[in-house]
Amino acid sequence: FELRLPFRCKILDAKQVLLPLDKPGQMNARDVQARETRGYVAGLHFHVRFPCDDQPKPWPLLLFLHGAGERGDAAGTDSWRVFQHGPWKSPGSECFVLLAPQCPSSCLWPAFATELGEIVGYALKHWPVDPARVYATGLSLGGFGVWAAASANPGMFAALVPICGAFTLPVSHDVGLSALLSRSKFAAVKAEEIAPLRELPVWLFHGDRDKTVDINGSKAAFAALGGRPSPHLQMTIYKDVGHHCWKAAYSTPDLYTWMLKHKQDIDASGGSRIANGSLLGVRERSRSRDSADSRIVDIARRDLHSMQALLPALGPAEVLSEEDDDDDSGDEDTEDMHRKQVARWMRTHIRRAHLASTSTPRGGVAESSKPGGGAPSRDTERERGEKRRAE
Repeated sequence: FELRLPFRCKILDAKQVLLPLDKPGQMNARDVQARETRGYVAGLHFHVRFPCDDQPKPWPLLLFLHGAGERGDAAGTDSWRVFQHGPWKSPGSECFVLLAPQCPSSCLWPAFATELGEIVGYALKHWPVDPARVYATGLSLGGFGVWAAASANPGMFAALVPICGAFTLPVSHDVGLSALLSRSKFAAVKAEEIAPLRELPVWLFHGDRDKTVDINGSKAAFAALGGRPSPHLQMTIYKDVGHHCWKAAYSTPDLYTWMLKHKQDIDASGGSRIANGSLLGVRERSRSRDSADSRIVDIARRDLHSMQALLPALGPAEVLSEEDDDDDSGDEDTEDMHRKQVARWMRTHIRRAHLASTSTPRGGVAESSKPGGGAPSRDTERERGEKRRAE
């Protein structure tokens, strides 16, 4: 049958959610379907919309976190709910890679702060995304999630836009929605908790008659960040507006240009590194592999049989080497891919550490190859060199 509607529309999902197009020049249904896809990473289903081909690459990325009413089942059968609200139709958002995960039912975004970092890391690894222009926004429950994700993933976002939310650190999965909402009304923002985000550009939005999430949640965060409007810190309060202020917020004319004005300083070593699905900060990325190898040898001399202890001691930036990046297949599952990378890394450095511990004592002086002492022969050095190259 043929469906005729009084407005031009775009089909966003197999559920056939129909949204009217604001301008005749916007993408038609076929174009939208071709530029949208869905996926599953870190236990979360997500939808993503890519910009048009005429947008220069690499693209900026906008992570969008929906509210409590759009949470879905574990199978992702109702993941289309993420399209009900948000910046999807807002003029200016079409130049972003718009990434929208879905929070599982009976769960909260602040409990998935680490997983949100892994999803962004997946996007940076597989799509032409600019690591210096990664932004986060969310409404209601998503506003809480934006603060938690930024706190759990320092150095990941270039700017935040929390709408009718409140500041919170990541929480455990046993925290309920009512307990989280009460924080917006009664809990004060501690300076030491928000201190890592003080240099991060933030634009807050809230309605002054919000009875769901108290406006004190946004006011307290604004005050903790300085309390004075500036190019890096802004707050918009809508008079006589309740909880549903996100449509007006996402329609703010200069919101998206404000985001794009803010970029992260990426060092010249190749930009952001990704390890175990998460984005690492600039300081984390600057550590060299040579420094990591020396620490490997030191730990291995103490206990060669406890190499598994190296993983938490070294950190992900040293686990994933650049040569491992080139061997990965894009068809592999992300978790399996990283497990293989870690296994390769472990095998390589166990051999290196074993050679170093047997050939050089703690003092750093080479042992004699002859009973009478003295320096090792050239043949011995050559054999060791060949053995190292073989390993």
